[in-house]
Amino acid sequence: MADLIRAPGDSPGEVVGDALFARVMARLGPWVPDRAPGGPDMPPVGIAVSGGADSLCLAFLAARWRRAVRALVVDHGLRAESAHEARLTLDRLRDLGIPADLLVLEGLRRGPGLADRARRARYAALTRACRQAGIIDLLLGHHADDQAETILIRRRAASGPDGLAGMAWISSTADLRLVRPLLGFGKERLRATLRHAGLTWIEDPSNADVRAERARVRGALAGDPERAELARRSAARAGRARMVADHGQAVALAARTEYAPGGWVALPADLLCPRALASVLRMVSGGDYPPSRRAVDA
Repeated sequence: MADLIRAPGDSPGEVVGDALFARVMARLGPWVPDRAPGGPDMPPVGIAVSGGADSLCLAFLAARWRRAVRALVVDHGLRAESAHEARLTLDRLRDLGIPADLLVLEGLRRGPGLADRARRARYAALTRACRQAGIIDLLLGHHADDQAETILIRRRAASGPDGLAGMAWISSTADLRLVRPLLGFGKERLRATLRHAGLTWIEDPSNADVRAERARVRGALAGDPERAELARRSAARAGRARMVADHGQAVALAARTEYAPGGWVALPADLLCPRALASVLRMVSGGDYPPSRRAVDA
């Protein structure tokens, strides 16, 4: 996996071909076997699709990579047009032969923390839908430009080394493997792929709303491609270091800790560090994410 973090080669204007996408997916396995013609149904690989260029391109490529896929389209209901856009996305997916479900979020209101609240509600809905469909792998459309934005936002928040590694190619929750196959590709290459296929997508005007921090960072990086590239390279270096640290820690915890009923865990003194404790606390609690450093220190 370590060399996968080195982007598979990104050149704006070039399309992402089927063979290249298949090579990326092969490194992100293992995968549930695909459904053979006339064979038994297998659990599909899920695809989170917003209708924007990134997730639509992911769905297009994934459906050419394997048969057993299922798209999940989330309607946040935050704009008057969202219901129509969700239906339009469902029609586009079905034209591509991709089965899809519509997930409608209720109760979201504009106000402080909207982006975080919407993200949590979206992942909760996706997780429920995956559980009902037997999906254990969910593909997400985050790409290289998203990664650069994430790094700059986390730098401003004074994140530690793990945070500055950005989004992982693969992360796990209690129910799912979250897989991001497009992290090595920029958004212009994804759009070029859709144009080559004759596909159109939805532009969400909220992505340009400068009241949101990510939109402001996106605007700044659009005028400074060199800074964006440096952020991506920084994330790749930090990501490789995080993978090495995670592997070493997992081996040590598996070999040298004692796990007792009731959630008690006995660790040797030299493993009593915040990083290891956060990993153990996440495991015992069944949480999707490790606790914050402040919570671990407490």
